[in-house]
Amino acid sequence: MRPTAATPRSCIALVVACALLVETTAARAQTSATQPAAAVPAHGPGHHPEDGTWGAHMGFGFAHIGFDHASRRRDSVDNLGLALTTDGAYTVSYPWALHLGVRFGFTEFHRFEEFTDRGYRLGKWTTGAYRDVYRWAGRGQDKYRMLRYMGAFFVFTFLMMPLLFTALLYGLSPVSPFSYGEIDLMAAVKWGDGFFGGFVEFGLGLAALMHPVADVPLGGVGPALGAGIDFGGLRLSTRVMWSPPSLHGEPYDDDSHVYTAHLGIGFGG
Repeated sequence: MRPTAATPRSCIALVVACALLVETTAARAQTSATQPAAAVPAHGPGHHPEDGTWGAHMGFGFAHIGFDHASRRRDSVDNLGLALTTDGAYTVSYPWALHLGVRFGFTEFHRFEEFTDRGYRLGKWTTGAYRDVYRWAGRGQDKYRMLRYMGAFFVFTFLMMPLLFTALLYGLSPVSPFSYGEIDLMAAVKWGDGFFGGFVEFGLGLAALMHPVADVPLGGVGPALGAGIDFGGLRLSTRVMWSPPSLHGEPYDDDSHVYTAHLGIGFGG
């Protein structure tokens, strides 16, 4: 077959096309190299961003402790007051989480008056004793004046003890209304996104409390329930614990049911 005039032209066109293809491929490769790689999801499929995260809230609110005497041999007791709370949370696998809560209830406010009154009376007696001893030591100009001053020094040293007790009574008066402390271990179910959400929880509560009538320390255990709503770093929550007669100490031969509850606001994340 004899070559025609079109053959060189075809070859030239083929060479040009190959050159353009190589240049386009090289340009694409260079562009891909300069562009950042596509983001790879940090979590695998089915993994929620909150899984394995911790959170904590601290807050305050209203506290309640109640003693319901089933036998009716004594009147039931319902005391209201203030609560200090702190809660920690660990998201095991969304929506499931573990909550650990610590609460302190202050409902026996009559003790505040008792502590401050005793401190006032003891302080008043002590200052009066200092004044009397000082006057006794300084009276007269007889030869026993120096001995009186030496005796007053020892008495003043002894009177430091009631002054320390006075300071102790005043120092403890803010926490004297303490009525119960509680630790709750809860399993929680969460809902909502990262900014607005909530939870319900159930678990076990352990309480150390002061009996409102006998004024003796007791220990109790029982089921606990709670719920809360989160709005950013703000949390509104409530929790209730019930300790039946067989699960807490009794100062009397009685069968009382113990209830603790709080409604409060917390801050954290």
